[in-house]
Amino acid sequence: MAGPADSKGMTRHTIALRWLLPILALGACAGEGEAEAAARAAFEGFQDALFRGDRGALAKTLCKASLAALDQIPLDKSAGKQRLVVTGVRAFPPEYEVQIQDPNESDRPGTFVVVREDGRYVVDLVATVGFHRVLDASAKRSFRIEPRVMDAADRAKAAAIAADLGSHAPGTVTPR
Repeated sequence: MAGPADSKGMTRHTIALRWLLPILALGACAGEGEAEAAARAAFEGFQDALFRGDRGALAKTLCKASLAALDQIPLDKSAGKQRLVVTGVRAFPPEYEVQIQDPNESDRPGTFVVVREDGRYVVDLVATVGFHRVLDASAKRSFRIEPRVMDAADRAKAAAIAADLGSHAPGTVTPR
């Protein structure tokens, strides 16, 4: 039974819902803040390992795709430098853009990408490279399309792409 109605015809349940829904909405916003805080903490853990020169700990802060670059990270370069300053985190689930300033480079801004992988927030250096890539607009680029006969490798690649496209519903293919 809904209970007695007030003078406007609202029951206690209706009144309770009017108060409860905004509270639940605030709780949902707090959940997003927690994810952003976790992304910030993941980046700070990455910096901690980098400044300690601990390659093993650094590996734990990176996504699987970034592990291939682990041996190329010059750990000695961080000696004597200041830590990057996190100025904000932008959420684009499942990715988070950690906005930074580099006090070693006149507070130059930059971005690191953090993703959630296997239940953990980890730094994605492969995606991060895309934010730091500078294109030279003055470079002259030209290309020429020349027809050629497809070899076995070309046919295999085309078959793999076709199979991949066939596994998606129409209109749901994500770009590579």
